[in-house]
Amino acid sequence: MISKAEIEQIVETYLASDPCLFLVEVTVDSQNRITVTIDSDSSVDISICVALSKHIESCLDRDIEDFELEVGSAGISSPIVSLRQWQKYIDKPVEILLKTGVKEEGRLLFVDSASICLEVVRRIKPEGSKRKKDVPTEVQLALDDIKRACYKVEM
Repeated sequence: MISKAEIEQIVETYLASDPCLFLVEVTVDSQNRITVTIDSDSSVDISICVALSKHIESCLDRDIEDFELEVGSAGISSPIVSLRQWQKYIDKPVEILLKTGVKEEGRLLFVDSASICLEVVRRIKPEGSKRKKDVPTEVQLALDDIKRACYKVEM
């Protein structure tokens, strides 16, 4: 069976020539179906995916082990799964679903290896006021508490 680590090494070596490109995820199942997802600080052209696919195939020997290969880019609605993706979305709107089922939407302010900080708008009734107001509030969330996150497309 082809190892995930082997594919990651092949991809990382190839992507090293363009610092804007980065690996998001590699999966290899028990039937040697390999899925590689890449992303970029700007955009990923299909020609990059095709070239990477050809490079991976050239590094593997089908006579030794048969495999199926799919190389693609993380789409705008794809979940955020890597630290580099989180960094790409700083100062942009994101949607978060926590493991508790709570949903948060806000502008990503900060990310580190363990947590993120969002600016969310809360409807709060200020002291002495009769009406609620929208108040921007910073919310710190542990990455381990996040079930799913993605970029929120603004209309």
